[in-house]
Amino acid sequence: MVTHPPTYDPVVEGRTLPRPPGPLPTPPPGRAWVLVPDAGPTRTVRPGEPVPDLRAGGYRRLFLVDTTEHRLVLDLRLTGRGASAPLRCRVELMCRVTDPGAVVARNIRDMSAAWHGPLRERLRNVPLGPGADRSRAAARDALNAALRDFTGDTDVRLSGARTDRVGERPLPDGDGGGAAGGDRGTARRRLQ
Repeated sequence: MVTHPPTYDPVVEGRTLPRPPGPLPTPPPGRAWVLVPDAGPTRTVRPGEPVPDLRAGGYRRLFLVDTTEHRLVLDLRLTGRGASAPLRCRVELMCRVTDPGAVVARNIRDMSAAWHGPLRERLRNVPLGPGADRSRAAARDALNAALRDFTGDTDVRLSGARTDRVGERPLPDGDGGGAAGGDRGTARRRLQ
């Protein structure tokens, strides 16, 4: 059986460029270079694209970003419309970086943590029904209907979001606020 980690860091590598910088090879498949200059916009280089002369661009930082598709697993605790007690659910989805430069600019270092809030917000008003009358299958179906068109944003593409596990027991961390295996604070770390 293949197991997947519940989250991932899309930034594979980040470093300050030496002065003067040496030549940079083209990024490998499934990766992209993000070049951060001293001033001005970042530059993204994908596999097969020409790599600019690092000395001419005044670049000071370099990031290698993973652009392959990954599976994410998020544990959420929801109250939902009409629910008298919190409901926990596990959401699984596929994730792929579409704009590596924006991911670096947004400091996304834990992909599950980055999407925890938007997913929770999306599911916040799903009608789940009162405690005793709530059917797990009905709650699951309502949550999956709300997830059907959840595709992320222009920087990160999400697909196949769904939940199979719905229950009322508390999550392991006690508050249900964190992403599975992740620390929400890591999504906000500054890349210097």
